[in-house]
Amino acid sequence: IMQPLGHTEKFVRYSDKRASVVARQDVEANFQEFFQATKLSLWWIPEVNNLCRIRALGSKARGDRRGAASGLAGGLNFSFRVAANAESEVILLPAEKGKKTDSVDLVIRESPEFEGAVRFETACRRGHYLAFLPPTHLRVVSLLHEEEGRILDFVLVDFASTLKFKDLDEVLVPLAQEKRGEWLPVSHFRDSKEVATYFQK
Repeated sequence: IMQPLGHTEKFVRYSDKRASVVARQDVEANFQEFFQATKLSLWWIPEVNNLCRIRALGSKARGDRRGAASGLAGGLNFSFRVAANAESEVILLPAEKGKKTDSVDLVIRESPEFEGAVRFETACRRGHYLAFLPPTHLRVVSLLHEEEGRILDFVLVDFASTLKFKDLDEVLVPLAQEKRGEWLPVSHFRDSKEVATYFQK
């Protein structure tokens, strides 16, 4: 998953083929539904060092037999239109191997300001980067066209870390539903693996 640097509560997420940056409270969805749409995959392109595409993990383009996964081409890619001194919305579009390179290929670079963070520069036009523009916009912008609050740096996070964003009721309610209509001892919750995992996160 991807998060804009300094915004630990926000995630790059896609919905209806549009990408945005949102917190859990911004979207009416349960834990599973919310984070399913934050799963992304980097497709590395060997012709150029650090050249990649950002894809929705498991997504399918028309004609794909299988969803986008490690080692498999296809799926829906983060796509943009780059013009001088103009920003571009980021949407999800299919792009076959070697096709639509001007609108889907990105060069991943280490952040010059923060260790462990990265930036995504468009391969077709130097100086244009993927950016978070508060409150929820994901855009491609010119480095020279500064906007207050914009974030160019992102952190790539293992999907397992999403457990710390699970609400306690999302852990306890399913355990109670297993024995609906019964009085449950505290030990039923205390001794459950799900509760132990929640408090260890």
